Amino acid sequence: MTSKLGLLLGRVALLVVTVGVSFTLLSIDDKIISSYLSLIRDNVYDTNELPFDRAHRALRQTRKLDPKTFLNKIPKIVHFTVADNAKEHQMKVVEYSTKKAESFGFEVMVHRDSDAEALIYSQYHNLVPAWELLKETPDLTKGARIGDFVRLLLIYHYGGVYLDSDMLTCKDLTPLLGPPGVASFPLVNSVAGGIVNAVFAGPPRHIVFRMALQMQSTNKKLNTQAIIRATGPKQLGDALDSYFEKTHTPRIVNFREKEQLPEPENDSMWIQSGLIRFGATEGSGIARVRGMGTLGPLGLVHFHFGSWVKDGPRVNHKESKCDTELDLIEPFLDHACSVGEKYYNRKWSDCGDPDIESKLE
Repeated sequence: MTSKLGLLLGRVALLVVTVGVSFTLLSIDDKIISSYLSLIRDNVYDTNELPFDRAHRALRQTRKLDPKTFLNKIPKIVHFTVADNAKEHQMKVVEYSTKKAESFGFEVMVHRDSDAEALIYSQYHNLVPAWELLKETPDLTKGARIGDFVRLLLIYHYGGVYLDSDMLTCKDLTPLLGPPGVASFPLVNSVAGGIVNAVFAGPPRHIVFRMALQMQSTNKKLNTQAIIRATGPKQLGDALDSYFEKTHTPRIVNFREKEQLPEPENDSMWIQSGLIRFGATEGSGIARVRGMGTLGPLGLVHFHFGSWVKDGPRVNHKESKCDTELDLIEPFLDHACSVGEKYYNRKWSDCGDPDIESKLE
C-alpha cells in the first residue's frame, strides 16, 4: 500500500509486533500514534468489547495481523521491584503478598535491579543512556528514581499489575485488571498534579507507558531534577496529560491545572475514558480527595516503608519492631488484612505494637 494511510498503518504495525527487539518504538513519532488512535477512538469508548473499525481492518489486510493484537488483554501477573540489597523484612511482605496473589491465580514476578538492567541492555537499547544516568544519581533518591523508571518498563514489556514492595495484597486483584487494552491507575491525586505510582495496571505495549518512558529517557536532568517531577507522580501526571492531548482521548482531568476528579457514575470505583481509567474512590484523613481511597476496595494496604532512601532514615516514619523481629511480621499482616477497608493506609511502625488494637478503635 503506497497511500499515506498505508504508510501510517505499516509504521503502527511495527509498534504492535515489536516484542523481542530493541526499543525502537521510542523513535516512532507521537503524531503517527495519535493519528492512528484518532481513527479508532470513536469506537472504543462505550463497550468492553472494544470493536474494531476500518483502521483495524486495513491494518489486518496490510500486515496480516489479528486486529485484537493492538488492544491486548491484561495478563494475570503481579510485578514487584526490589533492590539487589533489599532488607529481609521487605522481602517478608513481598512473600506474603505473593502467596495471596498466587492463591487467586496470579503469576508473581519479583524483579531486582540487575534483572531490569539485563532487560534494558538486551531488548531496550534506546533506554540504556537514561538507565546509566539514573545509576549516577548523586543523592539518596537513586533507588526511587530507578524504581519509578523500571516499573513503567515492566508493565510496558510484560503487562499486568505493578505493586510497590510495601503494598500488601489481601484480596483478588482481578478487579484491577480492567477491560482489554485499558490502563488502570487506582491512586490519583489530581489536585496535587499527579498519579501515585505505587500501584497501576495495564496491557503490554500500552502507549501511555511508552510516552512516560520517552519523557523520562529524554530528560537530561533525570537524575537531578526533583524526583516527583523527574520520575514520580507529577511526571506520570504529565504523561497522562500528553496522552489525552495527543490521542484526542476525552480528558478525564487536567493534571497541570490540578483539577479535582469528577464524580463517577453509579457510585463506580472507576472513571474511564477510552483506554485509560482512574480510581475515583474518596480517601480519608489528609488524603481526603477523590481518587485516593481506591486501595481499600481493592484489598490493598500501603505501608510506606520509605525504603527507597538507600541506607537513609525512614522518611516520616518511626522505626518498627518488625524491622528486626521477623517473627512478628506474618501475624501483623494477617491482622492488617482482617480489619477491613478502613485501614488500607496502615503504618509499618504499627507492626509489633502491643497497643495496635486500641489504635484501631
